[in-house]
Amino acid sequence: MKEFAYKLIKGIARKDIPRDKRDIVNDLIALKIVSDGKIIKLKSKYRIGKLDITKKGIGFLEVWGVKEKDLLIESWDINGAGKGDIVIAQKLFNKKSRPKAKVVYILEKAFSVTIAYLTFEIKNGKKIPNDCSKMAKNKKNIICNFR
Repeated sequence: MKEFAYKLIKGIARKDIPRDKRDIVNDLIALKIVSDGKIIKLKSKYRIGKLDITKKGIGFLEVWGVKEKDLLIESWDINGAGKGDIVIAQKLFNKKSRPKAKVVYILEKAFSVTIAYLTFEIKNGKKIPNDCSKMAKNKKNIICNFR
């Protein structure tokens, strides 16, 4: 994927796009992330790289193909990406603070399976996940589906 990402950054002829990457390119064209023409090239406000996420949920994009500092990605701008994913991020321009970005497309997931641990509380003889119990305090009717 890294080789294909560098080709997108520099520009790749439409006829040279590998068959297994055509769906990705069509998605990027539909989202207007790449230029549409004989040469497919990533637009200047977008960056490709590998995402790293801290324990606090803040992301940093290690940018490929351009020499610049890592881009800060706030937790609300990660958009479902995980640590180690190869993503396309849109630069957010702000003169006052560190360069920031938000994830707009996930090119490749680092892990195909995600494991999550849930904790439960027992209320009125029923097992309720902690997230649902927090929501139940604020609202009268709540439905939690679990197996």
